[in-house]
Amino acid sequence: MIKDTDKTIGLARYRQRGDLTGRKLKEYLPTMLVINLSTLVLGSANGIVAGNLVGSSALSSVNIFFPVLVVVASVSTLTAVGIATSLSTAMGRNDVTDIDHIKGAALRITLVMAIAAGILQIPVVWLVVRSYGLSEEMFRMTMQYAAGMMICTPLALISTVGTYELQITGRMKTLLVLAVIEGAANLLFDVLYTGVFRMGIAGIGYGTATSNLIRCALTVGYLARRTDMFRSDTKKISAADVRAILSPGTPEAAYTLMTALQSYLIMKILLAAFGTDGGVIIGVCTLCLNLANLLLTGITASMRPLMGIYAGADHREGLRILMRQGMMLTIVCAGVVTLAVGLRPEWFYAVNGVRSIPEGGIPSVRLYSLFFLPKGFDYLLRMYFSYRDDSKCATALTVVGSATLPLFAFLLWKAAPAPCIFLAYLATEAAVFVMACVRYRYRENSKGFIVLNAGIWGAICFLVPGGTRK
Repeated sequence: MIKDTDKTIGLARYRQRGDLTGRKLKEYLPTMLVINLSTLVLGSANGIVAGNLVGSSALSSVNIFFPVLVVVASVSTLTAVGIATSLSTAMGRNDVTDIDHIKGAALRITLVMAIAAGILQIPVVWLVVRSYGLSEEMFRMTMQYAAGMMICTPLALISTVGTYELQITGRMKTLLVLAVIEGAANLLFDVLYTGVFRMGIAGIGYGTATSNLIRCALTVGYLARRTDMFRSDTKKISAADVRAILSPGTPEAAYTLMTALQSYLIMKILLAAFGTDGGVIIGVCTLCLNLANLLLTGITASMRPLMGIYAGADHREGLRILMRQGMMLTIVCAGVVTLAVGLRPEWFYAVNGVRSIPEGGIPSVRLYSLFFLPKGFDYLLRMYFSYRDDSKCATALTVVGSATLPLFAFLLWKAAPAPCIFLAYLATEAAVFVMACVRYRYRENSKGFIVLNAGIWGAICFLVPGGTRK
């Protein structure tokens, strides 16, 4: 284990003092929040424009397609997180040869994965959308939206990898500019194609594809001209290299894939419980989650460079400080969003263009928001396990915990009023959180982490009864 006094390139910038870690988080966090704000616009604009300019059926079709979108996004997650983790840990070890080899392999892996995802998504999209048993009109609307979204897949994968590479090289202002451009372009082209050119739901998909193309072109151009990410002396890579680089991305990819499966099964349950209003309600819930993720994933993204440096150098004290500070930020951010959603859920319906709130819609959104806090902690712990060479544990926790969501939802659907289905999200994150805390406690012997979170869970349990009030 390297001590604080060791003078390596990586640790010269990132010593594990709490004040320095805090300053670095403050440096990264504002940029990542603006980037996530753009992502929020990118992810929520489609539903907002669909609900306001096309109608509730269009809003439902956007959310019906969401599980398919997440299935395809798991490939981007695997590639981007694997490359980012491998690069940052190599920098933490100050291994110049390994860094060069990973950069050369990363370019090849990115191109191959983008092409593969673009081709394989075609049958997946058709089969999954058809399996819902939708009416012909709803099936047609969903596939019209899907046409543009499938164009996004290879472009989004390349852009996501590029985003992590820009972050690793410290180009935070560039990331900020790119994020603002993409978010503004998505909203602009959605409105242009749908409101001006009258393309209906198809225009929303093509608007997103246009913004993705712009972001991808600008990201690749900047990386090629202003960084050395595309420069490498590596001529060949082996299958073992590919596995080693992609392996750290497995937990996040598994999480994304399980999220897709969850979303698919939950959508079927909601359609059975609420009818067509189920697509509208889950659309509003998704907007609330995107708002929470703006903050929560901003925290984890800000921590990622420091996490890689500390983990690569095996600095446990630095990791503990970083996790504590990330935890406190998560408490504040998740608490603010949960409070806002609980007090004014009708605002989120209005933003989505829903004029008549479905029966049970208000308590559904309130109950859904209760899982934001444990979800934020699960983000932190899953990232920690990935960087600590505990990918198998992170993947197992994700698969086992996430598999309980459809089960909880089904049981609540059968045993309680329809809005209680949304408590399944809280129950699922609770299961994952408890198992992850036990593992973290075992690895780091951090009593403070467990005690503080036990208090948080007590507060959550106290708040649950008030969640069903209209």
